[in-house]
Amino acid sequence: MFFLFILIILSLTLFLFGTVGYGRLLHSLLFKNIKNSNFGEYGLLGLFFISLISTFIHFFFNLSENINLLVYLLGLFFAYNYRVEIQIFLKQNKNIMFLLFITSFFMVIYHKPNEDFGYYHLPYLINIVSEKVIFGLANIQTNQGWNSIWLNLTGTYNIPIIEMRAVHLTNAIFFIFFSLAILEPIINYKNENKSNIYIKYLIKLFCSLFFLYFVLKYSRLGKYGFDVSSNFMAIYCFFLFLKFFSLDPNLNHIKNNVFQKILIFSLFSILIKLSNLLILLLPAFIFFQKDIKFFSRSLIFVIFFSTIWMIQQFIYTGCFLFPLLPSCFDVSWFDTKPALDLLNHTKGINKSFAQYQGELSELEYSKNFNWVSTWFNRNKIEMLEHLLTFIIIFFILFFFHLKKKNTRSINLSLKNFYLILLCLTFFQILFWLNSSPVIRFGFHYILLFLFFLLSLVFNKFLLKDFNYKYIIILIYVGLALNMQKNLFRVYGDIIKGNTFFYTYPKIFFKNEYVSDKKININYLIQDQSIYCWDTPSLCLAGNQNLAINRVNSYLFVSLK
Repeated sequence: MFFLFILIILSLTLFLFGTVGYGRLLHSLLFKNIKNSNFGEYGLLGLFFISLISTFIHFFFNLSENINLLVYLLGLFFAYNYRVEIQIFLKQNKNIMFLLFITSFFMVIYHKPNEDFGYYHLPYLINIVSEKVIFGLANIQTNQGWNSIWLNLTGTYNIPIIEMRAVHLTNAIFFIFFSLAILEPIINYKNENKSNIYIKYLIKLFCSLFFLYFVLKYSRLGKYGFDVSSNFMAIYCFFLFLKFFSLDPNLNHIKNNVFQKILIFSLFSILIKLSNLLILLLPAFIFFQKDIKFFSRSLIFVIFFSTIWMIQQFIYTGCFLFPLLPSCFDVSWFDTKPALDLLNHTKGINKSFAQYQGELSELEYSKNFNWVSTWFNRNKIEMLEHLLTFIIIFFILFFFHLKKKNTRSINLSLKNFYLILLCLTFFQILFWLNSSPVIRFGFHYILLFLFFLLSLVFNKFLLKDFNYKYIIILIYVGLALNMQKNLFRVYGDIIKGNTFFYTYPKIFFKNEYVSDKKININYLIQDQSIYCWDTPSLCLAGNQNLAINRVNSYLFVSLK
């Protein structure tokens, strides 16, 4: 066990500094002569950059352990070139960095993965580390074709010695980088100017509230797959949106820089989880309202990144934007109809059709909000838990900072600003409810709407002075509570005799050889029969009506 402790710490360190190296390099390429003290943002940019690298490499090679190790060693080389900046940051923020690192460590050990992990997350990762890009991958399982860029990133965590166990570190790395990024206004408050005081106060309240909500509600990141990273990336875009409007109007170069970051992180959020599609409303609103430099290095990078991802989707499904039919083409390796039928069925599942007791068909149930009452009854307890956690944190912050009544009323421009924010979040709530109203997919938009609504209602109590001492204490308390929850969980798992890393269920399968490739077919009829877990690639999980061929070293999987 001691060896595993050391192995996790070394792996976390490698991924952290390797990712920061890529992020710092990308920032210097896209935003020349723009200073940035937000190392959490460097990390988020690094995750974005490595996602692109892994997707591109996968066209030509499988993401083997040695290739992945080389990727992160190169990242360490880039980090070494910026070692002075990194040393200064670590020296100035050693306490918060230590707490975040230790907290992330306890999030990882003895954890249970997301419910979809064995269903398609891990099988996709097994395929991506075993084979270069597979034509018609979605024929094996639709979810593997309709993939997330986060899984392409996670595939790079398969490195020597720790091997596939390291894929569980992805959300822990995101936890550290997001926390540093969202806390930047608190950490670097001494460097801010005095323009747009009200919005800057709102930003600090926003960052404090969503960080505390993040660490208290999501203490077990493994449970949430890649929903957490996509949703909180979207929340970070709202932070950048507020930051954009807090800047002095004369600082056009900095405002353009922030706009471009909103564009980058919006795209990243969407490619992780398509349910966040309407986050593009944020950069669109800025572009149509302000004098913004649209054509830039960032735009070229975003276009290149999107193109690489869409080509991968086309190889998997015959569609550049699956399942959008106008983007689909008639290809020999994929038929979209069965996949679309499954996706329509998935919409019913997401709207709680399984709990419905009436006589409507699944298609009728999913239309005209017939599903709302059943869906609400199923999810009301979970929604209430999220709302109570969020509101309690808000009023704790209110107690510390919103004591004296401000007799001045909010001006018209700020009222309009609030109205814009409320409208943007409201449209996103409607989109989420209409498409896939699973709580973990889009409830963050309800919380964003609630935050802006409460801030507007209590605006007369907002003070200009922000008590950083109390906020730092609350941050430490939040991290301590997070760690306490995980320590109790770890202690309980040790008592139960659970393993340090989650042990995957044993799946029995038979072997067949097709086109010089050993195919593993899961044949047991039991609850786990639709899952492949870590069965070696390729695993058909019960779907045996497939033709598999190898053409010029690429696998083609098609329906017979």
